[in-house]
Amino acid sequence: MKNVGPGKKIHSRRATTVRQRGDFQPSTRAPEDAGSRHKRVDHDTRIDKYRDRIFGLLTECHLSQDLFDRLDQQSVRDLEGRSENSQVALMSDFVGYLDHILAISKENTLYLEPFPVSDRTLELYLDGLIDQGYKYTTVSRHMNTLRTWHKWIGLPDPTDTEMIRPRLRRIRNSMAGAVSQKRPLQMEHLVRAVDLHNESVLRDVADLALLYTGFETGCRRSELVGFDWSDLTIESDGSGLLFLANSKTDQRREGAHLYLSQVTVAMLDYWQVKCGRHDGKIFRGIYSDGTLASALSTQGVAKAFKRIARKLGLSEFEFAGHSTRIGGAVEQMEQGVELGLIMQSGRWKSPAMVMRYTAQTRAKYAGMATLTRNNTEWTPEKILKKSGVGTRLDEGSEPVLLGSDADSICEPIGDDNPTLS
Repeated sequence: MKNVGPGKKIHSRRATTVRQRGDFQPSTRAPEDAGSRHKRVDHDTRIDKYRDRIFGLLTECHLSQDLFDRLDQQSVRDLEGRSENSQVALMSDFVGYLDHILAISKENTLYLEPFPVSDRTLELYLDGLIDQGYKYTTVSRHMNTLRTWHKWIGLPDPTDTEMIRPRLRRIRNSMAGAVSQKRPLQMEHLVRAVDLHNESVLRDVADLALLYTGFETGCRRSELVGFDWSDLTIESDGSGLLFLANSKTDQRREGAHLYLSQVTVAMLDYWQVKCGRHDGKIFRGIYSDGTLASALSTQGVAKAFKRIARKLGLSEFEFAGHSTRIGGAVEQMEQGVELGLIMQSGRWKSPAMVMRYTAQTRAKYAGMATLTRNNTEWTPEKILKKSGVGTRLDEGSEPVLLGSDADSICEPIGDDNPTLS
């Protein structure tokens, strides 16, 4: 490895390698504010950029002035009533669609009318989505985007035609199967994590506070990074309430109060003391020299949970920013909390996602599991020893397979022909 001379910058790959070393520890000195180093584009600016991009592309499509004006006016009115994430999805997906179709047109020197969407154009777009390896849920979202843009100006649904309907069914059936899901971070992980983290290391303190807050509130990554210290209220018994002002499912922006136990409040209090911040964002990115960013990114949440997984001796690839939300639902189900209360704590509008997250847990408490668990006669010691099938369980001895030595499960019948008894 070459030495880096004075005044020269370490290559980005080298810097990444240093940060990934097993003995790497961030600085524990008093942090300095680095707000200017963490710049965010506000939502309105982001949407304006998407809008400029979209209508620039539509101009290339030679869209009629009437359609152009109607689309511009109606999209502005409709987007105002949607959540920020929905707005971004509708705009970014439509940009992707227009870019893809215009690129095909230029490469193949043929004219494809991007808008309104024709069957031929949509077939090519579906081919592109599948070639990029998108899952059906993503393909379905892109189709919904095209439906919405058509609906805004009273045009028919481009996905509801004799050619496209069977194509979408074939795509759905070909991609059918179990949905992959990240592993949950549960109470046992949280307890072990405290013992494995170094309280003198600033990032460890931040990770623990984030872990416990994410688990108890069931917040998504985008919600966790949005909390300010002013959103936290401490109750007389030491517990707390966090006010969630904006949420993916809170279209009316009514907000919600989320409960925090005394344990999590203590974690947050210790983090506040260590970071020395009493206002602004609760969770912040931490640079290698110990300086604090003005906020934590959503990717930073996932990285924190992966760091925790590594310290627990688990595969970091099985955990992500949603692991605490999944873990909270699983833990509540295992402890017998009613479905309605689980939905309330996670702010789910329907039980569908709770059912998906807790599929394995519910199998352990289904009818047959409950029946066999509660039957005191249904035990290996009583059933297998009595029947002589499978494994002999002699008290104080190692399990011995029946059929070995003198305990053969085959008995000769007739002319010494062995037959299973």
